[in-house]
Amino acid sequence: MSTVLDKLRGRLGQSAPRPDGVPKVRGQFAFSSDMFAEGMLWGHMLRSPHPAAAIRSIDVSQALLIPGVRAVITSDDVPGRKTYGLDYPDQPVFAWDVVRFMGEPVAAVAADHPDTARRAAAAIVVCGRCGADPSAGQRPASSVGPLWRP
Repeated sequence: MSTVLDKLRGRLGQSAPRPDGVPKVRGQFAFSSDMFAEGMLWGHMLRSPHPAAAIRSIDVSQALLIPGVRAVITSDDVPGRKTYGLDYPDQPVFAWDVVRFMGEPVAAVAADHPDTARRAAAAIVVCGRCGADPSAGQRPASSVGPLWRP
């Protein structure tokens, strides 16, 4: 039995039309990378190319000398707790002692042009030791407590 409500909502298994579908197909949709505002800054994240490493120091001085760079931040610039997380704040905002996975954020750059931000991120010097054991100094799992938290 068909009702007016069924016609308005559609049926299970039918494709729902996307409100942004037609503008995207026609090339008329403005993506965030297409938008521009006067004085807007562009960001670029420096990520670790290593799956495991010990960080001794991060030198951002050369990145700050590049014209157009407005800010470079590392874990030292994060106020308060240096971790975040949806349920448990256990994910570092930026790596500070060790890199735990390839692609982990180490620093971020804000500049007046995206190419400038990328060049500045490439100018950041991270000194450390590759292949360091990311679990060094960690407590054994048995001392952490139960795996399942209520």
